[in-house]
Amino acid sequence: MALYKNNSNISIKELRTLARKQLAFKQYTHAIVVTKIPDMSHITASIKQKEKRNQFKEAVAYAQAVLKDPTRNETYKKIVPAGQKIYHFALREYLRAI
Repeated sequence: MALYKNNSNISIKELRTLARKQLAFKQYTHAIVVTKIPDMSHITASIKQKEKRNQFKEAVAYAQAVLKDPTRNETYKKIVPAGQKIYHFALREYLRAI
């Protein structure tokens, strides 16, 4: 695992181009973390895991729809606490409603 501070000279676009599908870039507020992508080819998911993954896909679609719809976006702006993203708030709201 590598840790790159935001003020480093390395361009993330350059790293992503070099890495292709071998590395994952996780961007946090303080730094960008580079990790190896795990090999999940021989893993079989259980029925519950598949259900939860589908629920999460639905939640992502809902949160993206909220961001694209101007009226719902404005409604959420009024509800969401300061410092929190509308996308994450909508995602959590959907998952808690299930």
